[in-house]
Amino acid sequence: MAELHVELVAVEEMIFSGEAEMVRARTTEGELGSAAWAHSAARPTGRPR
Repeated sequence: MAELHVELVAVEEMIFSGEAEMVRARTTEGELGSAAWAHSAARPTGRPR
């Protein structure tokens, strides 16, 4: 399966750097997700916080 190169960076340090098949993040506007197999790089999941 395809993978994404992901870097999760905080203000003062790198938290994660590596490969992933899918990434989900919660934001102030809801959630976003990205999957290596998806057609779009970032797609809202439609679940507001």
